[in-house]
Amino acid sequence: MKEESGNTQESIKNRWVRGAFVLLFLFAMRIASLLVFAVAVFQFLHTLFAARANLKAQRFGKALGFYLNETAQFVSYNVDTKPWPFTEWPSLNAPSETED
Repeated sequence: MKEESGNTQESIKNRWVRGAFVLLFLFAMRIASLLVFAVAVFQFLHTLFAARANLKAQRFGKALGFYLNETAQFVSYNVDTKPWPFTEWPSLNAPSETED
């Protein structure tokens, strides 16, 4: 009987820890979305004056998109793997990506 109580308390503790991580990553998603906005403005200005997109900004924006996707999967309880910085930064060649 005592083991069941310990398991239940551990389960409750795990849920609170997960909830804390969800709040942390929701905050991280907000910052990442602001960075996407900044990249979009930068790309617009760059194409306005250079007549082409900046390749480094494109790559960064793509990685941010993958990061936002991974984070949304975690905060919506679709996956248990915490996103960056607990794992590596998203690869630009994600397996689910389709080439245009």
